[in-house]
Amino acid sequence: MMISDVTEGLNKWLEFKRRVSDSPNDLPNKEATIKRLQQLFSDAIHNSQLSQPAIYDWGKKHSYDIQEADVLTAALVEVVDAKAEMPASMRDEDIAFLDNYGGKVTFAKLGCWGADETFVIICQWALLYQEAEEVQYVHAVREIHDSEPKDSESDFSAMGIVLKALRFQAMRGLSLQVCWAAAPYSFRREHPMCPCCGSPNIRTMRAGEFETGGDWLGCDACDWVAHDTETKTTFDLADRDEFLKELAYIQKKNRQESELREAIAQAKKASKNIEKLVVSYRKEHLPDSEMAKDLLDLSKELEATSKKMRGLTGGK
Repeated sequence: MMISDVTEGLNKWLEFKRRVSDSPNDLPNKEATIKRLQQLFSDAIHNSQLSQPAIYDWGKKHSYDIQEADVLTAALVEVVDAKAEMPASMRDEDIAFLDNYGGKVTFAKLGCWGADETFVIICQWALLYQEAEEVQYVHAVREIHDSEPKDSESDFSAMGIVLKALRFQAMRGLSLQVCWAAAPYSFRREHPMCPCCGSPNIRTMRAGEFETGGDWLGCDACDWVAHDTETKTTFDLADRDEFLKELAYIQKKNRQESELREAIAQAKKASKNIEKLVVSYRKEHLPDSEMAKDLLDLSKELEATSKKMRGLTGGK
């Protein structure tokens, strides 16, 4: 689906609202129009022929692991209010149209969030107003194109726009979660993300569901549970500091787990190697007193470590 199809769908919706509204106060204002534009764009992406797994594979190839995140959230794509700010560059026909339009004009822009809450514009619309009974409403929208387009026509398909945004995120060289945390609070609040797997399926787990002593925040996709017991809602986790704290805790746990697994693997390998060397040595020699003592000490240390490990693992 092309972005022009999204524009056409929005204009049809605006026309429908004019037909069924009983009062000018029921007609779409700017906020409702932008919300509908975001919904139409989201629908176009989720109905795309390009499957989610294909997008995830693309991310891995470009060092931007999308994990379990929603594609639009991973791309940090959003339609935002550009207020009355004129686009920096427009085609002559767009300039002429806006100059001749007699009503109020504001703008909406679609793009993605970058570092320090900067917004990278990919495409824009003019929101054209009319007035009825002293109420101004959005009558129609018009795509605004750059005077010197840098993109091919395929880049203005809905999926082409998302891939462009994903390429931008990949070029930042940061993880999915760090990119998400750099977006504005309003975006993070509307697009929740698990700090462990990236999934949007996080929610407040109620004590009654699991017969526990209190509510907590968790993820249905990977069973992550918030380390901070005061972080109980997705709005709490949308706070940048809280999210980064949880992310740091997960990264520390992952590092420790990786180091422990490596140490276990090395210990297993060393243990097998020692056994082989002892058997080989005993075939031809008797160990002297010093070596016998070293082997006995090692045996005692391994037994003491084994007892500690059984304690840590609940005796299993």
